[in-house]
Amino acid sequence: MAKNENNWLTKKYQLIIRNEADFLEKKTVSYSYAKAIMIFTLAFTINAVIGYFMIKYVDKLLSNKKDVKELGQEVVRLAQEKEELEKRVEDVLRYEQKIKEMMILVEDSSAKSK
Repeated sequence: MAKNENNWLTKKYQLIIRNEADFLEKKTVSYSYAKAIMIFTLAFTINAVIGYFMIKYVDKLLSNKKDVKELGQEVVRLAQEKEELEKRVEDVLRYEQKIKEMMILVEDSSAKSK
């Protein structure tokens, strides 16, 4: 048995790309399964590392935001404050209207007494 004949991992192969019209060789690529596995592993590792750091970055961006529940509670609180302020404005306007009515009554009564 030859030393390198049964070793499929390191056995060398050639991929030859030829021109269709005259069968001239355009490109030749030499490879083995060991090279292919190494390139695939390297590409997978780089992809995994980039993905890991992207996930950490996105998680960091999202953790800086307020929680959705807290934002909802703040919206409800602000809506309640708005309603209270509207009620106060209505009370002030009613009070102002009553004062104007009283001033008109006082002016009418003083004009009648003269």
